[in-house]
Amino acid sequence: MEIIDTHAHLDFPQFDPDRDEVIQRAKDAGVEYIVNIGASIEGCRRTFKLSHKHENIYAVIGISPHDAKHYNEIIENELIDYIRQPEVIGIGEIGLDYFRNLSPHDVQKKVFIQQMDLAGNNEMPVVIHCRAAIEDLFNILENRYRDHIKNYGVLWHCFSGNANDAVRATNLGIKLAFGGTITYPKNEKLKDALAAIKYDDIMIETDAPYLSPVPFRGKRNEPAYLIHIIEKIAEIRGYTSEDVARITTLNAKRFFGIGSVLEKDVITYLIGRSAYINLTNRCSNNCIFCVRGEKDFVRGHFLWLSHEPEINGIIRSLCDLDKKGILSSLEEVVFCGYGEPTSRLDALIHVARWLKKKGLKTRLNTNGHGSLINGKNIVPELSGLIDVVSVSLNAENAEIYNRICQPENPEKAYNAVKEFILESRKFIPKVVATVVEVAEIDLEACKRVAEVELGVNFRVRPYGGR
Repeated sequence: MEIIDTHAHLDFPQFDPDRDEVIQRAKDAGVEYIVNIGASIEGCRRTFKLSHKHENIYAVIGISPHDAKHYNEIIENELIDYIRQPEVIGIGEIGLDYFRNLSPHDVQKKVFIQQMDLAGNNEMPVVIHCRAAIEDLFNILENRYRDHIKNYGVLWHCFSGNANDAVRATNLGIKLAFGGTITYPKNEKLKDALAAIKYDDIMIETDAPYLSPVPFRGKRNEPAYLIHIIEKIAEIRGYTSEDVARITTLNAKRFFGIGSVLEKDVITYLIGRSAYINLTNRCSNNCIFCVRGEKDFVRGHFLWLSHEPEINGIIRSLCDLDKKGILSSLEEVVFCGYGEPTSRLDALIHVARWLKKKGLKTRLNTNGHGSLINGKNIVPELSGLIDVVSVSLNAENAEIYNRICQPENPEKAYNAVKEFILESRKFIPKVVATVVEVAEIDLEACKRVAEVELGVNFRVRPYGGR
């Protein structure tokens, strides 16, 4: 696994005896990059030297609320000098701390605003610190820096708020970093916060040398311990550790603009214990809630295709998984990518037949337009090849469906979905009608359509992914 520690203080004296060994242990543990954080002007100087010495360490520089009382024009000019260097990728950690109260509150707010403006003037992302000052923090960010959050990014380091705070922050566009405290057994509030937000809003950190995760709590923390944070996040979110590593690494690379972001033209990708097959970008709907309108990636995978993969290329990608011993360990293989799989019916059937020869369980995620798209009833052709079909119902009637799903064929689209579901009951062992949890959709009404009218299972999908 390639992982990124988005917040460490390896310049601190706790690492003086063995700093190089700590950095090597991090590499050995799969830590691709470490973002070292300045918090005082002295810390910024040390951080810059460290990042200049080590290619895998980047610097974020700023004056913390603890040292806000020392902030002046001389310090700001020195920060500006650092900002011009390629090793420096952000401003931080800056913010408010009313718990330790090492600087007066009015001074903290003033200096926080000054450094936010400094970041904006230099088009840089910001790493913030907040303790016992959430309302003041939100007031400043919501009233003054919405554009900065949108255009350059804000990462809330060592997030410690509740679920409502997490949703409020991420709705504003702020990303949240979770560290060792997420592993503490009694920290249910933080676990609820982690569970409440979307996967693309999450990053990981150690805050080394502080806040060591279980089982190292009470000892010096270091970047190599990130794996314990990853495992706990995976447990809370219902992911695998590989999912968490991939997702948080992508999020960090995109936020800070470091490293190569993503492999393009992904055909076969892994999420949890399932493999997904990405056949096409084509879709007969243009749903207002579809991730295609917001991003090119899903759970750390870049899914927009520059061209549709050949059938042999799809099989080769599955063979690669087979050679690695992954294919036989999967729970299922799912036809689900950035477009509607039944738009490529021949490829779908060919690959499904290959998978069934391997004895694998298959699922089709579809908008239910397969028969409409292909001009014939395609469901009998899927018999014996698809074990589960998940059909996006997404509305209780045609009027709402047409408004929110914006189909190419509004006269026939909604009825085509229901007919596909009814036909699937005859040929597919398990049929599920799904809806996305958005305000425009009446979930209870959709449930009645699925269970009473159509006689199939019903499932609600979270908007944007969790």
